[in-house]
Amino acid sequence: MRSNMKPILLAALFVGLVPGAVLAQEQDEVEVEEITACTVEVDPAELPAGEAAIHVLATLSENLGPLTGFEAPEESGIVIADPADIPRAEMANEGEEEVAPLPIELGAEANVFTVWLSTEEAVAGAFDVRFTTAEGYCDARINVVTAGETEDDGTEDDGTEHDGTEHDGTEDGGTDN
Repeated sequence: MRSNMKPILLAALFVGLVPGAVLAQEQDEVEVEEITACTVEVDPAELPAGEAAIHVLATLSENLGPLTGFEAPEESGIVIADPADIPRAEMANEGEEEVAPLPIELGAEANVFTVWLSTEEAVAGAFDVRFTTAEGYCDARINVVTAGETEDDGTEDDGTEHDGTEHDGTEDGGTDN
């Protein structure tokens, strides 16, 4: 009877340990995913609302392969720019066909990307966004501001003072004294 118990005890021990080992392995995989998440430094940090294509430099804290996409909350209105709206660089050789730029391109380093975003339908506010990569994702915060809110120098974008008077860039308002 004792020889029959040994295989049963071994089987019970195996059945009891294997699920625990599998669970521990799954927890380790989750921790690895959390550790490999990275952040993105976005330049400029503030984007004006109402623009069809804004050039953004995205620097990932880790090299996780090429960017494959961009995600923003739907209510933010921030999306990847339509390639037709991206300004084209002048060609060096006359007569050559213009090359359409891509909304996401590799920059000077492996973790730096040029991204063209559209804020045509965006609303003002701070939004958590995600840049997806071939090997994971990187998170950033983008601030969308309405016209006239960026880098307040005392004038609106149309060249008028906040009180509505004209401003020509001189300290005395352009008077001859």
